[in-house]
Amino acid sequence: MKFFSLFFSVALASSAQARSKEPVVSIPEIGAHTPILKIEKNENPQNLMVVYTKLDPKTCAFAEGPVLDEYWMMDGSKYKPVHPLIKQGIQKRFELDQNAFKSSQRFLVRLRDFNELKSDLGSEPTFEVTTEKASSGCGAQVTMTLGPSDHNRKIEVDSIYADSAKKILPPFRKLNSLTLIGRDVATGEAIRRTYSSN
Repeated sequence: MKFFSLFFSVALASSAQARSKEPVVSIPEIGAHTPILKIEKNENPQNLMVVYTKLDPKTCAFAEGPVLDEYWMMDGSKYKPVHPLIKQGIQKRFELDQNAFKSSQRFLVRLRDFNELKSDLGSEPTFEVTTEKASSGCGAQVTMTLGPSDHNRKIEVDSIYADSAKKILPPFRKLNSLTLIGRDVATGEAIRRTYSSN
């Protein structure tokens, strides 16, 4: 099963949480956690999935770490756990780089879906997940360095939109494109960058 091309979609519980990156404590099955990324899709867009990590509230370091997990928000509001088979696909496509975890406040995630797309992001496009401490508490952010066509700008990624099409044969989905949505870290400028398979 494929990460983005097979029903994978992530969303933060609300736009306010997306901006503040504050821990969510209202889901008993998950406990306190920090949403870090929203991913949306063209198929059944009403069903969303939250990608999150967990932080130690005293130190703002990654707890149990690093934690990188996800859950569905059906119709954008109803919690549902992710099926184990889908989780396996996610782990293959959204790969935690254990070797790069040299700090309790930083880890890397390799984006295997870009193998199916045309991009200038290099052979192993990577998200960097870092913690941040503010007066309101602990948070985390996802950043990525874009390619030469985007002047190697570093962006904070808020969400990803995945467009895929059904296929008759396994894996039953063809990834057409991924769109990174976020902002330039240096300037705050809104960024929307699409990478396609053709």
